[in-house]
Formats: sequence, C-alpha cells, structure tokens
Amino acid sequence: MRVLQFKLYLTTWCVGCLLMATGMQADARSQVKLQLKWHHQFQFAGYYAALEKGYYRQENLDVEIIEGGKQRPPVKQLLAGAATYAIGDSDILIDRVAGKPIVAIASTFQHSPYVLLSLREQQIFSPQDLIGKRIMLSNGLGEAQFIAMMNKQGIDMKLLKIVPHTWNLNDLTQGKVDVMSAYASVEPIQLELQGYSPAILSTQKFGVDFYGDILFTTEQEIRTHPERVEAFLRATKKGWNYAFSHPEELADLILKKESVSKNGITHDTLLREAYAMRPYVMSDIVEVGHMNQERWAHIAKTLSDLNMIPKRYVLDGFIYHPKSNMDASAARWLGGLGLALLALIGTVSVWNLQIRRKVRIRTKALQDEVLRREHAEELLKIAGEAARLGGWILELEEQRVLWSDEVAAIHDLPAGYTPSIEEGVSYFVPEHRHIIQKAVHDCIHQGEPYDLELEKITALGRRIWVRTIGQPVRDAYGNIVRLQGAFQDISERKKLEAFKMGQRAILEKIAVDATLNEILHAAVALIEAQFPHCLCSVMLLDHDEMHLADGVSIKLDARYVTQLHGLTIGARAGSCGTAAYEKRRVVVTDIAQDPLWESYQHLVTDFGLKACWSSPIFSSKQKVLGTFAVYYQTVAGPTDAELELVDALSHLLGIAIERHQSQQHLRLLETGIARLNDVVMITEAEPIDAGGPRILFVNDAFERVTGYSREEVIGKSPRILQGEHTQKEELRKIKQALQDWQPVRAEVINYKKSGEEIWLELDIVPISDDTGWYTHWVAVERDITQRKQAESKIQQLAFYDPMTNLPNRQLLLDRLEQRLASSTRTHHAGAVIFIDLDNFKSLNDTHGHDVGDLLLIEVAQRVVACVRETDTVSRLGGDEFVVIIDELDENLQEAAVQASAVCEKILNSFKKPFHLKQYVHHSSPSIGVTLFNYQQPTTVDELLRRADLAMYKAKSSGRNTYRFFDPQMQAVVNDRVSLEGDLHLGIRYQQFELYYQPQMDSARHVIGAETLIRWHHPDRGLVMPGQFIQLAEDSGLILPIGQWILETACKQLLAWAAQPHTAHLVLAVNVSARQYLQADFAEKLIALLDRTGVDPTKLKLELTESMLVENVEDIIVKMSALKAKGVGFSLDDFGTGYSSLSYLKRLPLDQLKIDQSFVRDVMTDPNDASIVRAIITLGLNLGLDVIAEGVETEAQLQILLANGCKAFQGYLFSKPVPITQFDSLLNAATLPAN
Repeated sequence: MRVLQFKLYLTTWCVGCLLMATGMQADARSQVKLQLKWHHQFQFAGYYAALEKGYYRQENLDVEIIEGGKQRPPVKQLLAGAATYAIGDSDILIDRVAGKPIVAIASTFQHSPYVLLSLREQQIFSPQDLIGKRIMLSNGLGEAQFIAMMNKQGIDMKLLKIVPHTWNLNDLTQGKVDVMSAYASVEPIQLELQGYSPAILSTQKFGVDFYGDILFTTEQEIRTHPERVEAFLRATKKGWNYAFSHPEELADLILKKESVSKNGITHDTLLREAYAMRPYVMSDIVEVGHMNQERWAHIAKTLSDLNMIPKRYVLDGFIYHPKSNMDASAARWLGGLGLALLALIGTVSVWNLQIRRKVRIRTKALQDEVLRREHAEELLKIAGEAARLGGWILELEEQRVLWSDEVAAIHDLPAGYTPSIEEGVSYFVPEHRHIIQKAVHDCIHQGEPYDLELEKITALGRRIWVRTIGQPVRDAYGNIVRLQGAFQDISERKKLEAFKMGQRAILEKIAVDATLNEILHAAVALIEAQFPHCLCSVMLLDHDEMHLADGVSIKLDARYVTQLHGLTIGARAGSCGTAAYEKRRVVVTDIAQDPLWESYQHLVTDFGLKACWSSPIFSSKQKVLGTFAVYYQTVAGPTDAELELVDALSHLLGIAIERHQSQQHLRLLETGIARLNDVVMITEAEPIDAGGPRILFVNDAFERVTGYSREEVIGKSPRILQGEHTQKEELRKIKQALQDWQPVRAEVINYKKSGEEIWLELDIVPISDDTGWYTHWVAVERDITQRKQAESKIQQLAFYDPMTNLPNRQLLLDRLEQRLASSTRTHHAGAVIFIDLDNFKSLNDTHGHDVGDLLLIEVAQRVVACVRETDTVSRLGGDEFVVIIDELDENLQEAAVQASAVCEKILNSFKKPFHLKQYVHHSSPSIGVTLFNYQQPTTVDELLRRADLAMYKAKSSGRNTYRFFDPQMQAVVNDRVSLEGDLHLGIRYQQFELYYQPQMDSARHVIGAETLIRWHHPDRGLVMPGQFIQLAEDSGLILPIGQWILETACKQLLAWAAQPHTAHLVLAVNVSARQYLQADFAEKLIALLDRTGVDPTKLKLELTESMLVENVEDIIVKMSALKAKGVGFSLDDFGTGYSSLSYLKRLPLDQLKIDQSFVRDVMTDPNDASIVRAIITLGLNLGLDVIAEGVETEAQLQILLANGCKAFQGYLFSKPVPITQFDSLLNAATLPAN
C-alpha cells in the first residue's frame, strides 16, 4: 500500500512539474535592455556572467546589454525608452529630486570608486592641493561627490580650473591637465602599466562617501512589471557572485567583446581591475547590491547641506523595496488542488533540509567565531608588545590572511578587510617585495622570525613606511601551522629621520662658514619638503631692531616677501611683526578675519594666502633676531609636528644668525686696540731683526692666557712665546708686514709658560707719534685654542680616519650619495672601487700592528696618487679602502674601460716594495669594481655590497687583480685590453687591407671609390672597422693606421694613373679627427704626395661634421693649405652633426655627402625626403657636388636623380670589395664604352 501511495505521489509530482514547465515555456521571454554607463570593463562583470551563464534565461528574460559612452548618458537613455534598466552613480539622486521618475534598485559598489587621479610627482594628496590645478571632471559621472568634497572643505570651486573630460590618460601624462576624475579600479592600473606612479585622492577620506554603479529603472517599470524587476535582480546577484568567484573566466569573456581590444584593455588589466574592486564592493561583508535607506538619506542630506539639491526634498519611491506579488502563472498553478498539496509536501521536505543545513551553517559559524576570538586574542597579544601596532595572522593550511582593523586602517582599507596573500604582498613597493617574500618563505619553512622596515603603497596610493614583524606558530607536534605578526606605521619616524638629516646638513653649513643666505634657504627648503602644503619665509630684524628686513623664501612669492621689507614691528603688525615685537609665537588661522592683519590685507590679496603663523628666532641671550613664518593657502592652523620642527630649526637659525652677526662685529672691532678681554701687548717699533723689539706692556689677559707675569716678559722679545710648532710661514708674513710698517693679522701657535701649545689670533698695527714717526707696535691677541681644537676634532672625528687622514665611512657614504644624485643630473656614470689588501692579517700577526698601520698609511698615499683630485679615496676600516670615481662616460661599457685604467694604476703602484721601519714588505691588492649611472637607480649600501662581492671574486681569481661586479663589464674590459694588444701586432705585421666601394655618376659610370679598412685578424677573422676604430682613436693607434691608409691610397692612385681607363678615378679617404688635428698633418700629407708623385686632385679627404665642433679655425687653415695643393674635400655624414651654415660658407669644400640614414627612409619618411631635397639644393646653391651614400634600391636612386643628385654610392651598385674584385667591376663597367 505504501509503495502504491509513493508511486501515486511521485507520478502526481512529475505531472505537476511537467505542467509548471509547460506553463513557463508557454510564456514568451520578456525583452530587457540594460544600458551600461561606460565601455565594457570588469566593473560590469556580474551582468555579463548572468547573461553568459543563463541566469537571465532561467528567469525568462531575454537581456541585451548596451555598451555605454559619452554619447549614451544612462538617465537619458532610460527615460527615452532606449533601455529598460541602466547603471549610474549616486548623482541619479539629483535627477530624482529634480522630478525625473527613476528608482534605484541595487548598488554594486558600497563605496564609490570615483577618485581624483594625478601623477605622484605632482604631490596632490588633499583637497587643498587642488587649488589652482587643471582638473578634468565628467558631468554625471561622479562629479557631484567631488563638488561635495570641495564644498565640505570650504574650497570655492572657482579656485579650480575645471576642463571637460576626454577620458584620455595621455592628457594627464603629457601635462595637459594636473588631475582627472577616474575609476579607482581602472585608470590607476592603466597608469601603472604605462610606467607612471599614480596618486589617488578619494572623497571617503574627507567625509563624502557615496554609493557607486547604481542599477536603476523607471517608476513605470516598477508599477507594471514588478515580477520582472525581481527576476532581473535575482539573476544579476547570481551573476555577480559567479563573477567574483571566476575572475579569469570573466576576463576571457570580456576580452571577446569587439570594443575591448580597441580600448587597449588586456587580460591582465581586467584581472587587476577585479582585484582592485573588492575593497569597494565588499562582497565578503554585505550582499552584492545591498542598499540602505539611512545611507541614501545621509547622501541626500550631504547634497542638501551643500546646496546641490533643495533643502526640502522627498525620497519616497526613490529606493526600490520588493513586494509580494502574485503573477498570473502562479494563480494558474494554485488552481490545481492536487498540485498545491504536492507542492506543500515538497516545500516541507525542502524546508526540513534547509533547517538542517542552517543548523550546520550556524554550528560552523559558531566554531568560526570561537576560532576568530582566539585569533583576536593572539593579535591583541602581539599588538600589546609594541605601542600602536596592528596584528595579522596567516593560516597556512587555508592560505587565509586575517588583518586587525588597525592594519586595515594603515592600508587605507575598511575595517574587517581580509586580503589574499598575493594582495598583501602587492602593497609593498616593487623594490621591497622580494625582501618580504623571502622573509615569509624563511619563516614558513625554516621558522626564522623577521623584523623589517619596508615601504608600502596603500589602497589610496599613499607611500608609507612600516615596521613588519613576523614569527611562526607551531602545533603540538612542532609543525608550523601559521604565521602571526604585526605592522606599525613608522612613516612619521622616517620623516623625522629625514628632518634630522636636514638638520645635520644645516649644522655642517654652519661649521664650514656657509653664507647666512645659504643656511636660511636650506632651513626653508627643509620645512617645505616635510610639509608640502606650507609656504615658508625667514625675515631678519634690521639693525635698529624695529623693522623687518632681508627676507628669504622659496615657494612663497618673492614679490610678497619684498613687500615685508621695512615693515615696522608692533602689537598689530601681522603675524611676523607681532611675533617679533611680543617675542612669542603668533598663530593666525584666518587672515581675513584676524585683527592682527587688519591693516595688511592688501599685502596678501594677490597671493592667495589665507593663514599664517610665525615664531621669533632668538639669540643665545633671548634677543629677537628675526622670524620664521609658515603660510597656508587655506584657512588652517599648525599641527604639533609643524610647531615642533619649526621650533627646532629656529634654534639652529638663531645660532647661525648670531654667528653671522658676531663675525660682522668682529670685523668692525679688529682695528680696535683696547679689548679688555683679549691679550694686549705693546712693543718698541724696532729692532725688527736680531732679538726683535722689546715688550713694554701686557694686560691682565696676557698673564691669564700665557701664564707669564708682567715682570717675566717686560723688556724681552715676543719671541719668548714661540716654539717648535710655531708656523714659520706665519712668522715670515708678520716680519714682512713689520718691515713695511703695515698692519698684519695672523693665526699662530704660541706656547704658555708651562710649555702648553695655544693658538692666538694676532692683530698687529703700527702706532705713530705726532710727527708721523712709527714708535710702537700694538698687538691684540685672542686665544682661539678651543675653537681650533673643536674645529679640528669635529672635522677629524666626524669625517676622517685618524690613521690615514682619509675620509671615513660616514664621509664616504655622504659623498657616494652625492655622486648618485649627481649622476642622475648629469647622466655621467661613476664607479665604486673596493680595495682589500692581500695577506694583511699575516703581516699584523708576524710584525705587529704598528707595522701594519705603517703599511695602511703608505697604501693610502699610493692610492690617492692614482686618482684625480675630484675623486674620493676613503678607508672603510681594517685593510679595506673604497675609491669613488665620478664623471665617467655615460656609456657603461666605456665607463668600465675608464674604471679599469684606474685599477691598473692602483695595481702598478703596489709593485714597488713598502719600506716599513727596517722591514721591506711586498703587498698586493684584490680590487672589486661596480658601476652606477642614472639608468640603473640603486642605493649606497647596494653599491658597496656589489663592490665587496666583486672584490671577493678578485680574491678567488688569484688575488693581485680586479674584477667587475657585472661579468659583462669584465668581459668588455678584458676584450678591449686583448684587442688593443692585437692592434699593435696588426700594425707591426701589416694585417690591414683596404676595400673599395665604387662611386657612380648618373649614367652609372664609375667615377671613383671610397676606401674602407678591414683587419685580417689571425683568430677573429675579418674584423670590421666598427669593432676597432674607436679603440684605435682612444689609444692613439689611429695615427699609424691612418698614415698607412694614406700611403696605401697613394700607391693605388699611382696604379690607376698608369691605366688610361682608370686614370680619371678619384679616391676618397676618411680621416679621423685625431689624425687631422695633428699639428703637422698637412705638412706630412703634402710631403707624401710629393714623394709618391700622385696627382693631388685625385685624392679626396672625407671629414665628418663632428670635427667642426672644436678648432674650426685650425681645420680651415689646414684645408686651405691642402686645397692649394689640389687635394679635394668632402663633408661626410652631412646633416647628422653640428656644423653651422656660417662655417659651411668658409670651408673650402668640394662635395657634400648625404648620410645613409636619410637615404634609407627617403621613400617612406616625408621628413627624410625633405632633408635630402634640402641638402641637394644647398649643395647646388653653394657650388658643391652632392653624393648620396647608402643607395640600395632602384626607387631610391630614381628619387635622388629626380631631385638633382648626380653621384651615388651603395649596395645597389656594389658593396666594398678588395682591389682585385674592384678592378673586375671596373672592367665590366667600361666594356660598353669600349
């Protein structure tokens, strides 16, 4: 019976399902058009997925997706009936309030992805930075939220330069605009792929947080087709869930759309867009499409408060709320009682299953909550170990990352955000990613904890420094199951370190007596670098201490600072005048409203200054010396950090200004006699020689400084104070001044009575009586011992090695940093040479450290002798020395050759034995070399590491040698050295041969040839000139080679002259600049022509334009002498060098040669064709022949003929060949004539 009942139920159920399916098929699918708001991107992936996977078809919908663009505004398309549904932004709220019958259904983005995009180098990080900038905004595409942000920040939109949006990133990268509105998940990625660093300004950070990508429709659609709205929404949500789970598949699907490739979108771009969308969609926290009534109300209030919509508005009906509606098909189904019962049974069964499933889910959720709490406790424990840290956990088995809210905030991401492992790594800057990846790998596999300081880029594009700590966690069996650790934002600390470096630089300037103006500029630049929104100035007080004077500024307009010059200080004299008068810091947050600026509004009107605070600069005695002012272009006040750093700098500036004023006062007082605090000595005027003049008077300061009493020195010579180290040169200077009866100033070492050395600064002047006769000398002496000792100690201890007097590590690092910066500016390369003495330890062990020290001193002297004065030789420590060679060739291969020459010098300097006391020692160095230039940015530490590695490579290669860090550079150096040696042998054994390339006239008759050298190398085979000519130039071997070429050419001309059919040929010979610029070049060539009897008119010398850069007058003199002999001249590679028309008129030329680079593209490049025509016209107008080289096709020949060129050379006729083959060409060419 039960079996029968079951069969009956089953049969009835199947019939019911069949009827339902039949009923559904009976209804025609609803036609739906969806209007996108922009071109196809991953931001619409959910809709593509719903269409492709059949979710719309399952809901009986036939959906057409219409691509968006500037010509298809979503609201307009929807209201015009061109679309059933559309996608827009929160701006549709403005349209709704304006009376348009539109209804918001769902929101894809919980946070609007619209951002303001700029290049990081522009330093645009806040709304205030936008003032005066050119900004692209798109009406209807996120514009409202940006206007809301600016209004909320109190910034008038009139201060911005708004331009229409082109959606072309090139406008940003080419500087046509400064900022453009963009999608955070699209344009920043495209910008990075082009090699630029984007900066993102999000409205969220400044209190404006809108929805993004709103699915909306019309009120009519809601009223007439509520079931279709529900069906479309259900299918779309399924599509989004599928899209986020299968990004690779959706990326492939989107790429198939016709317009995608045209817009330059790639598979990688789409995946990065999908990745970037997650923080904005937040699908792991809320359901896709979620909207909130209160959130919309807040958005509306924001727009209302900012007068972007009326104060009174109604949102009723704007936000879609699903209603329970019974459609016709449902009514038909409910008509069958049997089917209803079966459906009820099925529903109960399904409900039962769902209840069980929910129990399982809730049980799992409870377990997850317990696990989450355990993790939270662990995060809190780690964060508690260091102040203000955020914690993280990496579950290895699940490959899941947990971030605390603090860590999410550090990365500018919402609380609760959980990234993938790959995303977590991607936030590190590219140069630090391998460091963190290795640290995590070692922590996972070797259990090694790490503590690193690395740089990151947040989700909003901010660059921050973090301290990251990681450690392994093991289970009961000792297996590592997860990593846990913490992040701490240390950007402020790094910023402070940069500030301290700037402070040290200012202290150094003070120590080396830099000008006061230079020091003040450095201080202003330091604060403005720390706080880019600040505009700073330093004003000094005039001598009367009642007026401002001598202002210094950088970003602040100099015209404004000039206006302050002469301003009287007082109780209501602006910020600076009041601060100086009242001797206190004065803060004015709004210049327009503050009474202190009431009388000075006209000064700031034209410069956009809205706020200013100023601190007085005090002397050591609390006397006001000037003011340090900070201005803002918005209404604002100083931060604690700004106050602290400006106070610190003001203290330094007080020292610098006071020192400057002291020096000025000292110069005024140097001619004075009575300085009660200084030593005063009066002597007889004569005798100057012999025992010297006698002392007649000394003051109390003399006794205090020297230790001698008056009685002990009266009647004796001042020479009593001199001793072993008193400078002879200074004494001669004093003596000469005394003999000339001239005042003199000197700094000398004298000795106290106790024998202790003291430094005295002397001012000696002659005193005359009423008759003008010089009767006495007055010497005013100041004890500068402490100053000299301090200067010497500071200089020596801070920057120099006490043993060798070479720069120490600190000074080396500073100079290397400077060289790296200089390389970026000048594009010159540089080299770091690391020298380590071989077997130095053995010397120390056998002969003692004193002998080892002597060797280090001697080595230092020899290495210094091997380099230029502009280079740096330093002692790194122990037996290690580092040399910095700068201003090397921009080409790294040439730079490697130059660096190797220095290394050879150093190696040669070690060949002489070292005499160390009575011990003769032989030593050798192992040298490592690394190069740097602007194209390969690196750090100081990395350069030293590379040079150190190269040095160890030299040691492993047998010592007493050098090696490059880059094997390719080493190979270049080795090959160049080998090739130079082979060149010497090639000259000695005459391994060179001349090849000849025919030159033709317009009738294709041979009229001459150009000689081209080839080298028959015994091992390398036939070597082309490009491989050895430059080396020959550099080494000077071009002179014998060039002489051989000229002699061989003359011999060939003699051979041709003997044959009637070749006697007319002209031979062109290339002459190098180095050979031609030899003082006796013309005389030698004339002698060769006379000796050989060659007809000079058959010899043509080819000179290059680059030779005309220098010594033009000398070139013209030699050309004129040879021209008088009959020798012809051709200007080779014309149009590629530096010659000017003024020189061209003066040069006794016969021919211009069109460079093959222009001939090559004459058929395809209009510019090259124009250049060729211009050269031919110029030559003809100047009465010169014109020959084109590199003619390879008949088409090139014809266009040259058409433009008037009458001589040609190139592979169309013949490649360069040996003389035997050239003679064969001649015979073939002359047969028709014969």
